Amino acid sequence: MNTNDTPVQLVAVMHRLPTANKPHRRRRRRRRSKQTDRHGIEAKMKRNYPSGSNKRKEKRDAEKHIAKLPNLTSYFTTAVTGDTVDNVQSVGYAGTATAAAAAAAANVSCEVSDVDTDKVEELSSDGHFDSDDDDDDDNGGVLKKEEARPLLTSGQLRMKKKLFLNVDTGVDDAQAIMMALAAPDVEMLGISCCHGNTSLDNALKNTLRVLKVCNRLDIPVYRGCAEPMIARKRHAGDYYGKDGLGDVPDPDPPSPELLKKKAVQALIKTVNENPGEVTLVTTAPLTNLAVAVLLAPNFPKKLKALYIMGGNTESRGNTTVCGEFNFVADPEAAYIVLDRYTCPTYIATWEFSCRNSLPWAFCDVLFAQDTDKARFMEKISRHTRQTERYQKEVVGESAFNTCDAYALAAAIDDDLVTESEEVAVTVELEGTYTRGMMAVDYMGLLKKKHKAVIMKKVDLERFKQMLMNSLK
Repeated sequence: MNTNDTPVQLVAVMHRLPTANKPHRRRRRRRRSKQTDRHGIEAKMKRNYPSGSNKRKEKRDAEKHIAKLPNLTSYFTTAVTGDTVDNVQSVGYAGTATAAAAAAAANVSCEVSDVDTDKVEELSSDGHFDSDDDDDDDNGGVLKKEEARPLLTSGQLRMKKKLFLNVDTGVDDAQAIMMALAAPDVEMLGISCCHGNTSLDNALKNTLRVLKVCNRLDIPVYRGCAEPMIARKRHAGDYYGKDGLGDVPDPDPPSPELLKKKAVQALIKTVNENPGEVTLVTTAPLTNLAVAVLLAPNFPKKLKALYIMGGNTESRGNTTVCGEFNFVADPEAAYIVLDRYTCPTYIATWEFSCRNSLPWAFCDVLFAQDTDKARFMEKISRHTRQTERYQKEVVGESAFNTCDAYALAAAIDDDLVTESEEVAVTVELEGTYTRGMMAVDYMGLLKKKHKAVIMKKVDLERFKQMLMNSLK
C-alpha cells in the first residue's frame, strides 16, 4: 500500500468491488490496479455487466456494494479534511484498519493508544485487510455494514481546526473565547491581545480570567499593541465597564507571569510553523494584524482563512455616525488588513450581528445554566444589558447581540452562515463623519482582485446551540 494514498483511496482499496461466490475472480481482481473512487468502480461495472447481460444477480450484488462504499469512505473523509491530523488518541476498526494505518494512508502523523486489537485486522502484503479467520469467504469477502462500524475507545480520528485569536477582551470577546474552547474539533494555538474595549493591560488580565474559568490557562496569551497606528486611542468603558468585564471584581486573579510578550512575532511564527492550516479570528481592532503584515509581507498567504468581526455595510455606526468600533479604533490598520490580506477573508459586520440577534428570553436561558461559566457570563454582562447606549445601537428591536461570537462561530462551523456575498471592500480614511467606515465596492471601481465574503444570515438554531454548549 502506498503511504501517500488519500483516505478515500485507502477505503477504496479495502472495499473494492468483489464478485460473489467466485474466489478465482476475486484473486484476479486483487492483482489488478487499485480502484481509487466510486466513478472508477461504476465504469468497471458497466464493462463487466453490459446492458442485457444475463448476470443480473451478480450485477445486483455489485450495486449493493457500491451503495455501501460512500458510507465506509465517510469514516475517513469526514475526519480528514486536510493534510494533517492532530490529537488522534485511538480508534479501532472492525474489518478495516487501525488509526495508525489510516494516518499512514493520509500521510499524516498521529498517536494511537488503547486500540481494540481484537477487532483490528492486519494489512496483508497485497494491500488488503485479512482477518485471522476465513469468515470473509461466507459473504464473498465483503464486510457487512455492522462489521465495519468504527469501534471508538478514547478518541477519534479527526482533523482539528487550528485557531489563533486576536482579542481586546470585553464581554463579547469572553463569550467568543468560551465558544472556541468548547468546540471539540478546535485546537487553540494562541491568543494575542490588543487595545480596544479597554486598555491593553486590562485586556490581558481579562483573557487570563476567562481562560481560568474554562480551566485552560495552558493556552499562551501574548501582549500586543497598546495603541492604534495613528488614530486617537479609544475605549468602550461606557459599554462594557471600565475594565471591559462589567467592572466585576476578581478576588483571585490569575498570575500575570503567565502572560507572554511579542504578540505579533508569535502570530507570524505560529503561522509559519503551520502553513495553510491556521485560521485567524480577530474580534478586536486590527493593529496587531497590520503590524504583522508590515513585518512579514508574505505572512497572510500562509493563513488558511481570516475571520473579522468589524466594519459595516450600510454606514450605520456604533461609535461614530458612520463607523463601527473595531474599524474606527484603528482605521489605518483596518485599511492595511483589507488591502494586504489576500487569504480567504470573512467579515461579520455590525449590521449583520444586529439582524441576527437573539431574543432576550434566550439570553436568560443561556445564563441560567448551572455552571461556573454561565454564572461568570451573567455577572459580567449585567452592566452592558443595562446601558442606554446598548439599546440605541441595535438595528431594529432590542435583542441579545453577542457580536464577536458570530465571527468565531462561523470560523469553527462551515455550515453556520446560510447567506453571504463576495465583494471588494476597503476603509475610508478621510471624512468628518465617515473615517473608519467600511466601503463596499459593488461597482468594481477599486479594481481589486481579492474580495471578502460578507456574512448576511446564519442558522440561528445552530448558533443558539453553540452558545449553550460554550457555557456547559
